[in-house]
Amino acid sequence: MTAKKRRGIVALLVVLIVVFTALIVSANRSPVLFRLGDGPAAFENDLASDVLNPFRNRGPEKPALEILRKVKTGHCADIALSLGVDQPDPQCKRDTELRLISWKLQAREDDSTGGSILYYEVQRDSGPGGIKWGDPYWFLVKRQADGHWKVVSLERWF
Repeated sequence: MTAKKRRGIVALLVVLIVVFTALIVSANRSPVLFRLGDGPAAFENDLASDVLNPFRNRGPEKPALEILRKVKTGHCADIALSLGVDQPDPQCKRDTELRLISWKLQAREDDSTGGSILYYEVQRDSGPGGIKWGDPYWFLVKRQADGHWKVVSLERWF
């Protein structure tokens, strides 16, 4: 293959990548590029998975990340304040015992009313000799009248 022909193929590939990226950015405003499985991975078995759009609006994810950071740094008691409830979080003690190490957004489902369901899989320190991976955290996040996002519901399993 000649150098001229090779340059032409490389140029064509670059153009195709740029066009494909532009199509994703402009046409697909959904947070999920595609979904493996029948429904959102947050509600399916472990075989389901979402491929998230890297250009998605991350606004709904920010308050959930704030809560995850509070749990990781041992400020679990602040979760009740974040959710706007007067009672302490009943699962706070368990969160303190099984320290949060890291998390990954596995699925996101937006609805037309300005809400998002976020599903995170977390990694925990389960004590001497063990790291536990795969505990679920679900967040229901709603857009407030002032335009900010707020976690209105949180569920987690240990």
